[in-house]
Formats: sequence, structure tokens, C-alpha cells
Amino acid sequence: MKVKVVFFAPFRELFGAYESEVELEGTSDVRELLNILCDSEERRQKIFDQFGELRSYVVILKNGQSIQTLGGIQAKLKEGDEIAIFPPVSGG
Repeated sequence: MKVKVVFFAPFRELFGAYESEVELEGTSDVRELLNILCDSEERRQKIFDQFGELRSYVVILKNGQSIQTLGGIQAKLKEGDEIAIFPPVSGG
């Protein structure tokens, strides 16, 4: 199955693209997608903490909805899903 991933702000530079299409095998979840995307130590350190959990400041949406409301990093993916990865939000 194919999933579209859109990167925002500094994550565009980190992943070298505004968006990417990722091919996944069978049943997959957000963690599996991130493991594929984080193919370097630098990427892995920006997305995951030392325990392999998603860093608290990384915001991920699946089809416009926070993954926190969909089961977190274990949220299941299906053909055609769009994943958006945002850095911390700041400002005032």
C-alpha cells in the first residue's frame, strides 16, 4: 500500500523533501512508517527519544486528525492515507 507523507518546517530539511510517497507491506502502523523514514541516526534522534518512543514535541496527523486520538503511534494505516509531520508549535 502507498501512503503520502508531508513534512513541515525543519522536517522538510531533515527528510530532504516537502512530501514523499512510501510503499508499505501488508498491515502497517505509524511506527512502522516512521521506522522506514528514519533511515539515518540524525532522523531517528529527531523523531524518537532514547527509548524508541515518539518525541513529545513531534505532532503527527493522519488525514488531518491527530494520531493521539487514533491510537497514537500504533494507529493503523491504509492505502491512500496522508500523514503530516509537524515540529513543535511556538509563537504567540
